[in-house]
Amino acid sequence: MPAYQIELNDPTLSQTFDITSKTASFQTTEVLDTPLLGFKVNSRAIFKGHLFHKIIIKKDGVEALDGVIIDQADKQSQGDKTTGFTCQNNGYYAQKRIVAEVYNNRTASYILTHLITKYFPEVSSSMIKPSTEVLKEIKFTYVMLSDAIEYIMNLMPGWRYYIDSQDRFHFFFKTDGIGAPVNQTMIQLDSLSVDYEGIDHYNRVWIVGNKEAAPNAIDVYYTADGTQKYFGPLPYEPAALKIFITPAGLPEYQLTIGAEGAEGSFEALYNAKQRVFYLANPSFMFGALRANFRPIRQFIDYYENVPDIQKFGLMERAVKNKDVTNQSETRRYGKAQVQESSVTKRKLRFTSDHPNILNASLGQQRAVSIMKGHWEITGNFIFTRISRDVAAKRDKMEIIDVEMEEVI
Repeated sequence: MPAYQIELNDPTLSQTFDITSKTASFQTTEVLDTPLLGFKVNSRAIFKGHLFHKIIIKKDGVEALDGVIIDQADKQSQGDKTTGFTCQNNGYYAQKRIVAEVYNNRTASYILTHLITKYFPEVSSSMIKPSTEVLKEIKFTYVMLSDAIEYIMNLMPGWRYYIDSQDRFHFFFKTDGIGAPVNQTMIQLDSLSVDYEGIDHYNRVWIVGNKEAAPNAIDVYYTADGTQKYFGPLPYEPAALKIFITPAGLPEYQLTIGAEGAEGSFEALYNAKQRVFYLANPSFMFGALRANFRPIRQFIDYYENVPDIQKFGLMERAVKNKDVTNQSETRRYGKAQVQESSVTKRKLRFTSDHPNILNASLGQQRAVSIMKGHWEITGNFIFTRISRDVAAKRDKMEIIDVEMEEVI
């Protein structure tokens, strides 16, 4: 049976305290496709505040996990003071860093490695596996690092990620290694459940991108005849709208323009709702009119799994993604979304204290064969959630609850 040691590091005192004797239990929760590894330490006789201090958990003398305290709850129970420390690994800082970057024609593995190196030095990129698909344009305009990571992952169907207890960022396709098979002798059979989840099943996904002005301006031409007042509607919502007139025999000049209802005197006014502009005094205007502006476009498209629609009927969802700003990325994002959301996978959940399950890691693939009683379950599954409960005063010091997802 492994021996655990719990240490509390107080940076204000530059000291580390052993609180193993004061700790009754701890629980950890690891979840695939998130940077966070959360854990809770339940102690007694803690008499100071330790918010944002560090807790280190050692197993047989070797550091197994450390994290920052993000919540401390003190209580008094039967004359004793108890403390619950809620902690997170260094993935906590993924929600505390802001990214401003533009990437052109780069792979996801390159982008993730660069983001971690530049914005996330607490984490190692050594477990990022190389990807080959090139992403044409990725733009992050002062977004949270965790959102930037999520956006990249949404463009890479079949790829998964997490940050492990050693602060290494894992990025891999479908599985992250293969472990020993799992059978009914290794689990608490009464805890087993199998889910066939359909609530999040969609076979047509609409992608609604961000509105963005084109980099180059266009011209739209009209003719002022001294009587026509209104011109338009413009073919696109305009950015940086300018109106020019070229009177017969005279050089072109720019008209002053303002928004309809704006204070001041203008030669032309723009109605944003109708997308038209009009002349304040049309009787004085003769000649060619040129409306110059950068068109604002919004990318909207849908992608579907036709065989799935034919089999189960149409099931739609709309995804609004402010980071999708061009047609190629809209297409990539849409295909990724419909590919992920139109596949039905089995999920297994069970409890175990077997050594074969206790050494599980996220993303690890196992061949599962549970053939007993009412169960006939076979297939390849990966670990997507691992929750450990370690208590000193219990026959089975460590037990584990896991969730496994079928590999398709």
